Amino acid sequence: MRVITICAEKGGVGKSTTSTNLAAGLAEMGKTVILIDLDAQGNAGIALGLMAGGHTGRSTAELLMKEESLQDLLIEVRDNLFIVPGSRRLYGIQKALVEGRAVDRRLQHALKDLVNVDFVIIDSPPANNILHDNAYMCSTEIIVPVETQIFSAKGLKDIKTTIREIREDNPEIDITGILITKYDSQRNQDRAYAEVIREEFGSVVFPTEIPDTVRLSEAQAAGKSIFEYQRWGKAATAYRKMCVEVLERGQ
Repeated sequence: MRVITICAEKGGVGKSTTSTNLAAGLAEMGKTVILIDLDAQGNAGIALGLMAGGHTGRSTAELLMKEESLQDLLIEVRDNLFIVPGSRRLYGIQKALVEGRAVDRRLQHALKDLVNVDFVIIDSPPANNILHDNAYMCSTEIIVPVETQIFSAKGLKDIKTTIREIREDNPEIDITGILITKYDSQRNQDRAYAEVIREEFGSVVFPTEIPDTVRLSEAQAAGKSIFEYQRWGKAATAYRKMCVEVLERGQ
């Protein structure tokens, strides 16, 4: 079982979009996938058609507080695809978690008895906190989405800092890849920054770039994956290729 956290130090880089479409794409390819949303905004669930907190209002907050088991919280949203949604309660439980025992390993403990699951995809919060720590401690891999529109020299440093801090928490974690998002080949800045990223990180960067298109936000608003919303559009094609690359990097 591969446990992959989609991580970013700031919002707006396509983290939740990548989490949901990677999970949906892998499920369409016949893999059994669990998507865990650790972001209090609950965007991953909303993007797959759930209200915030899911059908029952229960979420990953209850999982981390040990009030509910993982099996009881799983919601099947598509064939082969299950989700534990996020909710606003995640904002409020962090103080309680910090005061508990082995709090950075609660998600790891919840996942340990899973069987017949190929992938767990974790949508982590943009802020560095105890929820972040739970994601990293149980993950075997991370994917780092990067938006070229807001990229800079500081952005390059931020990526390196993110990877270093994650490996301090979990030295055995693998970097599955850096994913360039919101990319427009017609923009000089995008091409220039994408080249800088590839020169700096080499083959760690996924060959596929996710295009900057309104279709992704429209799909989220409609509660659909990009494959359901515009199956053969350029964004769906890009995410489908990225899913194949993820599979290949796990071989």
